[in-house]
Amino acid sequence: MMNHRDKTKEELIIEFKKLQQRYNSLKESYDIDITESKQKEEVLQKLKKAVDNSGEIIFLTDTEGIFTFVNPAFTSIYGYTADEIVGKVTPRILKSGLMEMNYYKLYWGTLISGKEVRCELINKRKDGTLINIDGTSNPIFDEKKNIIGFLEIQRDITERKLAEETLRSSEEHYRFSLEITGQIGWSIPPDGLVEDMPLWRQYSGQSIEEVKGWKWLDSVHPDDREHTNKVWVNAIAQKCKYETEYRIRRVDGVYRYFMVRGIPLFNTDGTVREWAGTCIDITERKQAEQELIEAKEHAEESDHLKTSFLNNISHEIRTPFNGILGFLSLIQEEDLTDSERDEYISIINKSAYRLMKTINDIVEISQIQAGQMKLSVSETNIHKLTSGVYKHFKTDAESKGLKFCINNDLPINIEYIFTDGIKLNIILTILIDNAIKFTETGSIEFGIRLVDKVDEQAVKKHSRASLQFSVKDTGIGIPENKLLAIFERFMQADGSNTRQFEGSGLGLSIVKAYVEMLGGKIWVESEQGIGSTFYFTIPYNRESQSDTNKPNIKSADYSKYHVVPEVTSLKILIVEDDESNLKLITVTVKTFCNKILKAKTGIEAVEACRNNPDIDLILMDIKMPEMDGYEATRQIRQFNTEVLIIAQTAFALTGDREKALAAGCNDYISKPYGKSLLMSLIEKHFKNSTIN
Repeated sequence: MMNHRDKTKEELIIEFKKLQQRYNSLKESYDIDITESKQKEEVLQKLKKAVDNSGEIIFLTDTEGIFTFVNPAFTSIYGYTADEIVGKVTPRILKSGLMEMNYYKLYWGTLISGKEVRCELINKRKDGTLINIDGTSNPIFDEKKNIIGFLEIQRDITERKLAEETLRSSEEHYRFSLEITGQIGWSIPPDGLVEDMPLWRQYSGQSIEEVKGWKWLDSVHPDDREHTNKVWVNAIAQKCKYETEYRIRRVDGVYRYFMVRGIPLFNTDGTVREWAGTCIDITERKQAEQELIEAKEHAEESDHLKTSFLNNISHEIRTPFNGILGFLSLIQEEDLTDSERDEYISIINKSAYRLMKTINDIVEISQIQAGQMKLSVSETNIHKLTSGVYKHFKTDAESKGLKFCINNDLPINIEYIFTDGIKLNIILTILIDNAIKFTETGSIEFGIRLVDKVDEQAVKKHSRASLQFSVKDTGIGIPENKLLAIFERFMQADGSNTRQFEGSGLGLSIVKAYVEMLGGKIWVESEQGIGSTFYFTIPYNRESQSDTNKPNIKSADYSKYHVVPEVTSLKILIVEDDESNLKLITVTVKTFCNKILKAKTGIEAVEACRNNPDIDLILMDIKMPEMDGYEATRQIRQFNTEVLIIAQTAFALTGDREKALAAGCNDYISKPYGKSLLMSLIEKHFKNSTIN
């Protein structure tokens, strides 16, 4: 077997510098984002492992020649421990005095001038015995090109020196020297049929019978044979030695990488007598190099994605925000016509919706990345959900001149399933919204059907049955090389600065995460210029798969409210700590109430409710100082089970509604919301009332 001692000093220097260069390159990428520190540590560990496992002597000194680091090979070969050697001056410990003092002066003068020094020395070990050293010293520079220390790589060539003397007289001595250095010596006849290679047999585990008549080239990896043959042909033509790398199959069938050095030996008539040389197994080194390359590529790709994402998000936030601020300032001008003012207000509303959508995407993907997104499975009317999504987008599609249709192929008896209806709604909303956005002419088809149905009995047992949804468009399509990438976070099919369509690039990654959370899978078929079809499945569950109990909230009896038209009668408590929101809600609800109470903390809300048992409605903000809305609601429910409590929050995260209901709220609304949404929510609960 071969080891690191078989490498030449030139190879080791090159390998060490490559590792150092790769680490420096990776370090520059990793310093951009602290979240990549783990990968940087892995590179450092690989570099340290390479140095620690090297059979070569590696040490560092400062500019005064004092040791600052030695590797295990140093302590093993020289006999010193690291504590005994670090901090000591090099010549006082290692130099035997056999070399002339002028030699050491010349050596040191060349090194401190910034040049590499390569030489052979005779040093001594701790026990006083001499050792032949083949060494290379290199100055180490800082960023300003100042020398801050020196790196020296040495090889113990004592045994090689002895072997060289022996090799002059005998080929057997040559073979022996290869064996003790770990290299595999070989010789092959010109026809490529091996007679015997003892060192190779020892390494590969082949028997004499297996080696005899073995055609060497047949064991070379098929992808490397053409290259190997060219190297041999060139060596014959040039009558020179060669050095190359290729994979060779061992007797166990495993291919290993080898560094092969060889030379053709010629007869007097110019024909090849045999090929001779050595080879070294470098598989581990090749694997380490590949890992470093992949780590570097991953870091560069990660950096590219994050830069692209930040640029994209900055654009998606600043653009609508600029529109909002700009048109708000124009509305303040006195010479606007009513039509101009209406147009500007419409633009502000669209910009605000776009801004909110971007923020929601960021919040959603942050929860997904943090692992905080949870399922909330409940009985869901699948017909009502899909019909609602279709009606929501029908106007948007038709306003662009697109034909929009829904193909519901579900059996008539399938109405309710148990799933997370909110997440399913988000999935469909994102897919259909994308289809409309990327389609200028043609149609959008929204489909749902039952798949993997074996028979009716199997469906009842939930055996392999799934609901398959599809959203088909005649839009711009997706390049084939981006079909998988579009589901990655921060990725868009068009990630250039000249992209035509707005969006954060997070939508499809949210869709993929939600589909997988629901136990399904998603895929896409697309052709540029023709259109795309997104498919996804979710399990068809006709019974609840969750043991989670639904919160049992006692509903108030609102039948006692019977408001006469044009008479405002509701008494409302607004719990809100933000002054601007408090003012907005007050203006919104004042038209259908006779009294408004206000509280800025949960504690004030509980006290106000105790002092006013006739309060009809509480609009409860969740995030407040001193006591949040959840706790305030729980305390109010201890003495008042009938008052209507509607939770309102700016978090708008999945699961907030369930938390509000569990605390005792009757309903939930997320900010921002308009007057019409709030009124419709109140009307739903005060269904026997007339609200002006």
